[in-house]
Amino acid sequence: KTACFTTLTPSEYISSRDLSHGQRRLVDCMRQYFDRLGSLESRLKPAPEAPLLLMTGDPGAGKSYVIETLVELAFIMGVGHAQTTSYNGIAAVNIDGATLCSLLGIGQCTSSEMDFTQAQQSISDDQLKAIRRDLQADKLVFFIVDEVSTLDATTIAMIDVRLQSVMRNERPFGGIAMLFCGDFRCH
Repeated sequence: KTACFTTLTPSEYISSRDLSHGQRRLVDCMRQYFDRLGSLESRLKPAPEAPLLLMTGDPGAGKSYVIETLVELAFIMGVGHAQTTSYNGIAAVNIDGATLCSLLGIGQCTSSEMDFTQAQQSISDDQLKAIRRDLQADKLVFFIVDEVSTLDATTIAMIDVRLQSVMRNERPFGGIAMLFCGDFRCH
């Protein structure tokens, strides 16, 4: 579905999306990051510090539309892979993504029973290789978690720990740009 936008420049594409002021600010923030990051083929090391963003809004506010815009923008700019996820399977389907726990190989957990060092070491090398393959880790630049209001702090911490392992990077969330989206009034 992104192929029809390949003839547009990033600015033309963003202008064509008819975004609200708040939506536009978030998209512009990610576009600036993508500009600093550069295309996948000409990427310089070290990568710039990745943004960690939170987008909230009532149902129907356009959160999924912004997610779609950002995924397509990453494609147009050739920066790499943008992965969409949600804890809930139905929400994952709505954003053309994957379920969070199965993709990252993390189970449901609570802070009283989870030791993060143990959780980090509990995954086998083969499981980690499979996650890297499924995430396209060599191209991954942007990770989106929809319906974040359904997650507890421990699960978010596990996402951080797992992405650090997968990306072989000790920066927060493995140095990957993160967008957490949700409606906190409905849960």
